[in-house]
Amino acid sequence: MLRSPKTPDPAILRVRELARPIADSHGVELVDVAWSSDRGTRVLRVVLELAGLAERQLEAQLEALESLGAGSAARAGSAAGAGSAVASADAPLSDPAGGVSLEDCARFSRKLSEALDADESAVPGAYLLEVSSPGLERALLSVADFVRFRGLVARVKLAQPAADGQKLLRGTLEGFDALDLAALRAGDERALEGAVLRMRVDGKLLRVALGDVVEASLVYVFADEAEKPRAKRAPARARAAGSDEPRRPVIQGEANTKKRPERAKAQSEGARTSGTSRTRSRT
Repeated sequence: MLRSPKTPDPAILRVRELARPIADSHGVELVDVAWSSDRGTRVLRVVLELAGLAERQLEAQLEALESLGAGSAARAGSAAGAGSAVASADAPLSDPAGGVSLEDCARFSRKLSEALDADESAVPGAYLLEVSSPGLERALLSVADFVRFRGLVARVKLAQPAADGQKLLRGTLEGFDALDLAALRAGDERALEGAVLRMRVDGKLLRVALGDVVEASLVYVFADEAEKPRAKRAPARARAAGSDEPRRPVIQGEANTKKRPERAKAQSEGARTSGTSRTRSRT
């Protein structure tokens, strides 16, 4: 919903078709399939999480919202732990990491590579296949995602400035005003387009029209930073070249661990997923 291209990419649609049965057989679910770029190379990114996790997390939050007053998200927002960098007490299942290991990603990547090799017309041209878990700084792609991770810190980019004049907000997700929980349970995202997001930014409560949200993602906050109003800017070495945004922590192959909690990632170019690079080329 937050990223809705005018014309769906046929390659992405086909990859989703090929990936769904593989995901079902591996006990995982597709979170996202999208194109990105890494040093001039096209990267086909497939993001996975544990099967059923999204439903359990969402239901836990919806039950909490209902218990706070006949399903009133407006009241729930004020009780969601303003300013907290961790999940609120009534949301025990809000861990964003996805429950998927590096081994899960590697096994899935091998099977998807085989399927793509068998259907060479699915994704023309050269690209790198990357399969990963969502990570602790996962993208928020739907209303359900904002509800699942109520109480956590997020970065939200807006098309129009918020009431405080900012177009890039960093604060705690506090739910929505007057959210239709029945529509949310039914997965009717279209019925939720007029929802108003509540965020606690620098101690102030802001309301943002969901239609103004261009993109959003969670922000990992270290325990000793939880009480600070704004996290320090990441050092230059942790930022992508030519970008103001910090690089997302990843694991490549079976090595390269960092102090920060990582996102499981397997990269492959072709049918093998040994953690080394090969070029998948289609003409």
